[in-house]
Amino acid sequence: MTQVIYTVQPGDTLYGIALLYGSTVQGIVEANNITNPDLIYPGSIILIPVEEEYLESPPGSLIYTV
Repeated sequence: MTQVIYTVQPGDTLYGIALLYGSTVQGIVEANNITNPDLIYPGSIILIPVEEEYLESPPGSLIYTV
């Protein structure tokens, strides 16, 4: 699986980020040890687990493969 490094932007939600990358909220929560998925902060850097077909990189993200 590939992970995208993403910088949280004002107004972002984990649900919206998951939709953008074809991921899941649960996958993002687990990849980042997030205790409260309703509380993320602009400027925070998170990892987003994605399948390779979703590798187009929106602004604010960096793609790497593990």
